[in-house]
Amino acid sequence: LGSVSLRVASKSNYPVLVLKGKQPLNFKKILVSYDFLHSSQKALEFAVSIAKSFNSKLIVVHADNDFGHSHIKSIMEKVKQRKLEKLNEIKSLYPDTDIYMEEGTPEYVIIKKANEEDVDLIVIGKRQVPQTKRVFIGSTSYKILKESNVSVLVYRGNHE
Repeated sequence: LGSVSLRVASKSNYPVLVLKGKQPLNFKKILVSYDFLHSSQKALEFAVSIAKSFNSKLIVVHADNDFGHSHIKSIMEKVKQRKLEKLNEIKSLYPDTDIYMEEGTPEYVIIKKANEEDVDLIVIGKRQVPQTKRVFIGSTSYKILKESNVSVLVYRGNHE
């Protein structure tokens, strides 16, 4: 991945699709990262529209770093259950959806699941950051763009 692609993805106010290799634009499996924030909700909606256009399987992945706190285990179990309930509501947007909630950092979980599921496209939301602070894209987006073997769409929702 070149520095131009990274700069465009970091500075654009629009969704940026970074194509990897010689893949055809025929996305059969689309993985979307979801963290319950507004930016990821918008990225999810965009991924659903792509999935509908290509009749794709949608794979929604939530990475969670909060599983390991044993001193608040019962509270964390309740939080985990609520997250799973919310994630399963996504299926009402697009029925051909698999939902995963896995422990780990977002970049690790997303790349791992993308490889396991043999996806064609990863969609990640990018939080809106003021222009004066937006020098680089986020570390998660950066790592996914660098490490992914498949195309990545970085969705920034402030173009509406």
